[in-house]
Amino acid sequence: MGDLGAGTTILIEFQIRRESDDVSKDSGMGAISRVECEFGYGEFGDNLYHIPAVRIVVDGLSKYSCDTMSVADTGDFETKRCSYSWLVPSQEIMDTKKVEAEDRKDMIETGDEIDTTNTVQITFRISPTDEELDAGIGDKYLEYENLINLKTIYLYHSNFIESVETVKVYERMYNISYGKHGDVPPHGRSTTGSLLYPLALDKSTVYQYDTQSGMVGMAGTAGELKTMNKVRGRIMKECHSDKEPIQGSKSIYKWESEQKKIHDGVAVNVGSTDFVMVASAPPAMEQLLNEIGIYFPQWICGFTNTMVRPLKDVQQYSTYSPCGHLFEHDFEHMYRFYACGGHGRLYGRSVQDVFDYKFRNACGVGGVASPVDALVAYYNGIARVLISPFIFVQGLLARREQIQQLIASSGRGNVIMDFPQAVDNIN
Repeated sequence: MGDLGAGTTILIEFQIRRESDDVSKDSGMGAISRVECEFGYGEFGDNLYHIPAVRIVVDGLSKYSCDTMSVADTGDFETKRCSYSWLVPSQEIMDTKKVEAEDRKDMIETGDEIDTTNTVQITFRISPTDEELDAGIGDKYLEYENLINLKTIYLYHSNFIESVETVKVYERMYNISYGKHGDVPPHGRSTTGSLLYPLALDKSTVYQYDTQSGMVGMAGTAGELKTMNKVRGRIMKECHSDKEPIQGSKSIYKWESEQKKIHDGVAVNVGSTDFVMVASAPPAMEQLLNEIGIYFPQWICGFTNTMVRPLKDVQQYSTYSPCGHLFEHDFEHMYRFYACGGHGRLYGRSVQDVFDYKFRNACGVGGVASPVDALVAYYNGIARVLISPFIFVQGLLARREQIQQLIASSGRGNVIMDFPQAVDNIN
């Protein structure tokens, strides 16, 4: 038997206005999420009522499709309610509300009429296929007047509402985890009390006491020790007394190399520098969330301590001593100083050549540091020169006669000078 009008459809379209009477307020409409239809079904006199196949499209997007028509058999007439629903993610609801908000904003700013409608199209296939008839009433289909009795259509939407819900969970408030603590727990044992002492001015951390006998308050902890829990850990080497001489030759290079060896051995080579955490919901809570369509996200997060790094290699240099500095006479910039009433005479007048000093670096030959405006030599001679303990000026000051001859040959007249005695180098 061939198809009897197979493929005949009826289209019903709904235009839903998505705006409130006050355009500045939310309409309360969310995303369409379900359609329910009531059909008359079964035999009533010479009529036979069937439930059609259905396809639902919302705003141009196909949301639901049932391609099989329910062909009634002979039997009592009844009303059946069919529910056609689909999953609406929360993001889809957010997107729908965002579009509505933007439309309402444009209407307020421009005053224009903007289309804010939702279109819901329901297509019913009202004629059965050959396969559907063969699976049900068969040839008896031709003995009745076959009809579709659509009584009611209900449209449902999913939306966010402001509400408070109390959820009771019948399980522990905390999930207790267990682990190892190394040689001893850093927080102490029940018999020792807490071994974590808070700092008076810093509430973010704690400290502990250590002696040559080990951790104070924890017996049997002398020597090397490892202690850790979920929030802190310590790796301790053997404790030595303060000012204990270091064995071996007195070499800063060897001391710092040993320090690097100890640091790297603890910071880099002991324990792990990274760990991984995996998200998980409590079993009972996860089951409850799954029942209402909320799924706990699964994620993995890795942590790496990037501050744990080996120290740089110690560089070895040859020893050296600083050369020091010295003050030297600046004969090239001498000037005349006239003193009236000099030497106790009322009308007497004396003339002296005055010069400053240069500040020189004693290293190398002719190494000059920045010039310094220092002492001035007056008529009674040169003032005492301030000399650094590192200055070696014996050779320069010993050239007394040579300097006097240099001044005399400059053509500036007689100069009264009082040279200090030479200062030996201080080792």
